[in-house]
Amino acid sequence: MNQGLQEFLESLRSECGVENLKDMMARRLEQMGFNRFAYLAIHIPGNPKAPFVITTYLDDWAIHYQDHDYMNVDPVVSMAGQSMLPFEWLGLNNKRRSTKHQRVVLNEATEFGMKAGFTVPIHGPGGAMAALSASSDLSPKEFNDLWDEHKHDIHLMGLYYHVAIGNNILDAETPGLLRLTDRERECLLWAARGKTAWETSEILHISEDTANFHLKNAMRKIGVFGKHHAVVKAIMLGLIVP
Repeated sequence: MNQGLQEFLESLRSECGVENLKDMMARRLEQMGFNRFAYLAIHIPGNPKAPFVITTYLDDWAIHYQDHDYMNVDPVVSMAGQSMLPFEWLGLNNKRRSTKHQRVVLNEATEFGMKAGFTVPIHGPGGAMAALSASSDLSPKEFNDLWDEHKHDIHLMGLYYHVAIGNNILDAETPGLLRLTDRERECLLWAARGKTAWETSEILHISEDTANFHLKNAMRKIGVFGKHHAVVKAIMLGLIVP
């Protein structure tokens, strides 16, 4: 085991907190040549904090991804559910292996600087599922060389990172945890599904002003100024599941 990997794995045992863990992974992956990453705990049985996201992806991509409901067609998500081993994304953009809509997701990701990437699927007891992904703006050949060099280390990093998240965050009682009211969560959830404030008011049998009131309260608590940004952040924080 190389020294850099060993130091990273050992540091996971003592570090806690979202920002510390995010910075640690970002630094280590940048040293290896990958510029952005995301860790997603998709399903953790019995844990209300899942889905849970730590990411350095651009907010613009996250908003675009959510607005177009790409979660349901993303070939990376689909492959993560099927594979037990890490995989790179380049092989997914293939007419024989993907649909037209799946190729649209991958092609648009490149427009946001994610020309290539990888995912480490993590499967656990009771259907638990998580994934560590990272992207790069390198050419396909440069990325393949980088992937071949680091893929085994990255697999270990993903597994140990998942354990660290579980021990320090998902299984811990976090003081001062951001909380939304049921109405704020409902209004955000319908916004995530593309509904206007008026449509949400009709669904929930409240006035449009009341729906906007709850949305604005949610935005204030989350610390953003726009509805779409609030939806993305709420999903990342595990406050809503669209």
